[in-house]
Amino acid sequence: MNNIVNSFISLYHKFTAKKPERFYTIDGFNMDLGEGHMLSLLQKSHPMYDRFVPFLGVLSERYKNVGKKKYLIDIGANVGDTTAALIRHTSADVICVEPTKKFYDLCKKNIQGFGEKYASRVTLIQGYISSQEHESFSSIVINGTAVKQSTNGPAEAPTFTIPSLCNKIKISLADVVLVKSDTDGYDSDCIQSFGESLKHISPLLFWENEVDSIEQLDKYLNMVDYLLKCGYDDFFVFDNFGNYLCHVGSDGFKEVNYYLGRILRGNSTRSFYYVDVLASKKENVHICKKTIADYLEVFNNNYHKLKDDQ
Repeated sequence: MNNIVNSFISLYHKFTAKKPERFYTIDGFNMDLGEGHMLSLLQKSHPMYDRFVPFLGVLSERYKNVGKKKYLIDIGANVGDTTAALIRHTSADVICVEPTKKFYDLCKKNIQGFGEKYASRVTLIQGYISSQEHESFSSIVINGTAVKQSTNGPAEAPTFTIPSLCNKIKISLADVVLVKSDTDGYDSDCIQSFGESLKHISPLLFWENEVDSIEQLDKYLNMVDYLLKCGYDDFFVFDNFGNYLCHVGSDGFKEVNYYLGRILRGNSTRSFYYVDVLASKKENVHICKKTIADYLEVFNNNYHKLKDDQ
């Protein structure tokens, strides 16, 4: 069971008597989030929570690729909330990957609700992403999120690496401009499923960096070494509430993970629960900086407006 997710959810049950909204509007799309999905309460309590997601679409538009098509891969698509938030802001096609049947069905329903203009640009795959392509997985659903676990029984969905997924749906890896991963602690494995191919392409990478065990900490530290070998040495870090923290190199990002590890061990008061990370190769650092500046300007303007209204 995911301790950080449970702690995060318990905090909001403690401080609010309200239930999360099942039906919620995301960037003009009316979404069925299912029972217990915390997005509505989190965004009400934390104005920046998940608000960088539309800017992932903006980033993909600024990315210069040599192919004729652009693709975004949304790993751990859940009910389609990430895709709903970004698809109006990009001309790229979106590949949604969600293994858990409950969320897959809701995701399919929500995508159909986008209307033909947007739904036609989304491909939904039921599957897991892992470097261990021949391993079987199932999921435990906890309050609007799913936690992956290995299983000796029937797999809930097939497992793919990112290259094998692209091969299945017949798209070129070189045309993938951005990969977003949110799999509650398994994101290092998802990213590393690129294998050696990541040395030869330059997609932007955005993932939820959640340290829920010492084993996970070690996996993220190993992932940093893997990314560095593949040419990634620029990491843009956000706290889990959506506020931007810093731009660091690989050594600095390891220090962020050590920081989370000390909190995990109980050596420090918890400041935040995890970080979201945008990683880039050098040729795309400038568009990351520009897009983050645009994102922060939205909230700077909101701040000044609040001051003017006082």
